[in-house]
Parts: sequence; C-alpha cells; structure tokens
Amino acid sequence: MLIILSLPDLVGWVLIASSPSLPLLLTGRILTGVANGGYISNIQIYVAEISQMELRGWLAGLTMPVIATGVLAMHVVGIWLGWRFAAVIAAVVPCLLALGVARLWDTPYWLSCEENKEKCSLAALQHFRSGDPNILAGMVQIQECERRDTILISVKKIFIDKQYYTPFFILNVLFLLMTFSGKFTMDHYTSVFFQHASGKKTQYFSSVVEAFITLIGSCIFILLVKAVPRRVLVATSALVMVLSVTVPHPAICSCCMD
Repeated sequence: MLIILSLPDLVGWVLIASSPSLPLLLTGRILTGVANGGYISNIQIYVAEISQMELRGWLAGLTMPVIATGVLAMHVVGIWLGWRFAAVIAAVVPCLLALGVARLWDTPYWLSCEENKEKCSLAALQHFRSGDPNILAGMVQIQECERRDTILISVKKIFIDKQYYTPFFILNVLFLLMTFSGKFTMDHYTSVFFQHASGKKTQYFSSVVEAFITLIGSCIFILLVKAVPRRVLVATSALVMVLSVTVPHPAICSCCMD
C-alpha cells in the first residue's frame, strides 16, 4: 500500500511544481492529500504490527513529530526558494519511500492471514524483533488475532459489537473535535493572521514559528506518553487550545469584523 500510494504522491507534486493552471494545481493537491491520508493510516498500522506491545504507544506517536518536521522543512524551503521549488524537493520523498519500503518485510500479522505462510510470519517476527526472548509468545498472540472475517463482516461488527463500536465511536468523535478545534485553520492562515496583526512583511516567518511550536509540542507528548495517562494529555491539550484561541487581538478582531 505504501508503494502504491507513493505514485499519486509523486504525480501530485510534479503537477504542483509544473502546473500552468489552477485546475492542474488543485488536481496535484488532491493527489498529494489522498496519498498523505493513506500514509498516516498505513504507517501507523505497519508500526503497530511489527513492534512489541509495550513499545507501540510511543512508536505510533512518532507520527506527529515526523509530520511536524516535514511541515517545518517545507515552510523553510518555501520561504527561501518559493513554492514551486519546494514541490520539486517534495517530489523526491515518495521516490525514496518506495525504494526504502520495497526492501522491508511484510508484517507478521499480514503474513499470518495468508495461506501456508505461517513460517514466513514467524521469520518476519524474528526479523523485526531480533533478540526478543518472547518471540514464540508473540507468535501465539498473532495467531490468536488472525483475521478470517471478510471486509463486510468486519464492517458489520463495528456497528453491532460493543468491543468494536465503542472505540470506533470514541476515535471518530475525537478526530472530529480535533478537526474543528481550529488547529488546521491556524496552519493554513497563520501568515494572514500575523500580517493583519503586525502589518509587517515578515508574516511568512510566523508559519515557520508555528510549525516549530507544533514540533516541540509533539516531542513533549512523546516524552510524557509513558508517564501521563492519555486522557489527561488530551484534556490538557484541549484546555490549552481553548485558552489560546479565546485571547482576543484588536487587529485580528477588526479584520474579522471587516
């Protein structure tokens, strides 16, 4: 899946870098957006299926610092070289991804679902968890979780079985609230806000600062995820965002009124 997703990602960045018209630019943005959504879900599943249970939490959490690093890098490159050159540099990334992932093994969980691939599943587990004394116990756990249901049955379980629909509902509500929290509005309109607030021509630098703060926050989360309950981290983050977005600024308020 990651190799397949690298293709629309590459085509999207090429269209963005060379687009002579707005429709092609939007097409490239759609392709890169689809690839980005696929990357996040597939990478997190891949990491979860190859890592030990006690390491899955913070390893899956590394997704946000990595994303924040990429956003920060693109902001910096975009200021120095312009957005077309930034798109050219970004087009190299899916190529490196496809080459790198092609050398990786499939996950033990995936191989255990294939017929007559139990030995391959054990070999993959030994490859990813070399030196782990609990490999056999991990293999037993994988076999117990072996997926035999069809896609239709799996989707049906989400809505009729409590052990599935409860986390499914909580997860989607949390993501919905996060989407409407204003974070993405700040990401895309940071330079506009700072331009109206300060009136200076250095407003694009504010996007770099905002991306850097996101990176710092995500790194702090990784450090705290083992010591602080997840609910406390989510609630604290939400409270900080509430306090931040309710602080008024006269210049921004007058701009919004206009």
